Amino acid sequence: MTDPRPRERSDVWTGAAIAFAVLIAAVTFVTERIHIAGLPVDAIVAGVPIAVLLAVPYLTRREHVRLRWELIAWPAGVFLAASLLSVIANGGRLGDLMTVFRYATYGVLTVVVGALATDSRIRRFLLWAIIVVGAATTLVAAFQYLNLEPTPGLEGLEPEIATRVRGTFNNANTYAEYLILVLGAGLALAVKERGRWRTVAVALSAVLFGTLLLTYTRGSWLALAIALAIAIPLAQPRLVAPVVAAVAAAIALSPGVLARVTGMLKLEGTAVFRIRLWRVGLAALGASPLLGAGPGRFLEAYEATVLQRFDLFTGYLRYGAHNSYLTLGVEIGLIGTAAFAVLVVFLATRGLFIASRDGVTSGRRSEVLILGAGLTAFVLNSLTSNCFQHPQAAVFFWLTAGLLIGAADETLDAPLADLPEPAPARGITSSSVAFAVWRRESRALRRAWRGSVLFRLGAVQPRPRGIVRASWTGRAARRLLAPLGRV
Repeated sequence: MTDPRPRERSDVWTGAAIAFAVLIAAVTFVTERIHIAGLPVDAIVAGVPIAVLLAVPYLTRREHVRLRWELIAWPAGVFLAASLLSVIANGGRLGDLMTVFRYATYGVLTVVVGALATDSRIRRFLLWAIIVVGAATTLVAAFQYLNLEPTPGLEGLEPEIATRVRGTFNNANTYAEYLILVLGAGLALAVKERGRWRTVAVALSAVLFGTLLLTYTRGSWLALAIALAIAIPLAQPRLVAPVVAAVAAAIALSPGVLARVTGMLKLEGTAVFRIRLWRVGLAALGASPLLGAGPGRFLEAYEATVLQRFDLFTGYLRYGAHNSYLTLGVEIGLIGTAAFAVLVVFLATRGLFIASRDGVTSGRRSEVLILGAGLTAFVLNSLTSNCFQHPQAAVFFWLTAGLLIGAADETLDAPLADLPEPAPARGITSSSVAFAVWRRESRALRRAWRGSVLFRLGAVQPRPRGIVRASWTGRAARRLLAPLGRV
């Protein structure tokens, strides 16, 4: 597809790109917090606004670059409004406002990175920054594994599991949440790059996957498996058999992994404990379903609920919900949580929308589908973990979503098209019954997806329609928001 816009010199080494690369490294390696005037400040609270401000000069010079606020405006606006109402209803603590501020910076981060990432070379640079920094954490993880550092979460695990690596993170679960996003970036580069760079991307992705296995985090494994089972056949169908073989070999060779995988089928241990946690969370949600207990106050609500209903006691007065959406429901109420869920599902499935449009090259189609798979895995993993409440991992969800929006920039206004048929396989798979069944099922999956409500919502062009477009309030809102279309 020929880009009608004037080609401008790509500033890969611009201050904006370097600032976000530094942010990627800082968030990954700097876990300490400092307190300023009683408020906790970490690499995210300080680093994201700085990186965004450094991007302003670059965006100002680029006449064709737009900040696509409209992609997230409505669900993000409802979510933030519900969060602020919850703050007001629960006493207006400054700490609660800081929680809302952190979520607001995530939205700004996504939109600004999306604008930067319309330049394919900057997008490639940031993807490589993510995967290289992620690979550096595996060196720390290897040291932890070889030295058998004691880690929490080993209770009830198989005896051959000596430790759970956590890299530069404080917890193996959080590290696994981070790794599924970094692995998505690595696989996107593996299908996008050519020659020696593809070899490097594949090698680093293999190292990241091996490290993910050594976290022994089953929720992250399952979420990533589901996401890639959808994305890889659509992106690169000829890679299905090699990927399945490589994953099976890695599971068989990694100590304790096979036992952990088979343990998913047993409703015992941590699975039963999480169900008990969810019962406490649902009871806390029932106490204030509309306004919640206040942003960031889940643990307080948990304690109050357990003290009132001792039959729900799990052995702890305070414990996380192990479910991001339930946590948000308790904190800000059902309306804000529903808006948040719409927002993250929309961002996670953006790759499928992009891949369905005319003019998308096979390389870009593969890139956006694999990036979307990482986001989808994170969204699914949030059903069994507090992924979005772990800032060190969550910031990479919003950054990756921005990269995906940037990859879509040239195709947002292109007409819809059917997803292409998978390329015919060569060799033994071309005549196998299994591959024939997969071709039939993949066609059915694509038809079902294109007929779904989510697809129709995502396929609508980001322009006001109907009564909103014709009304004076719609015109006024567009005039007010027009200056934000450019920095």
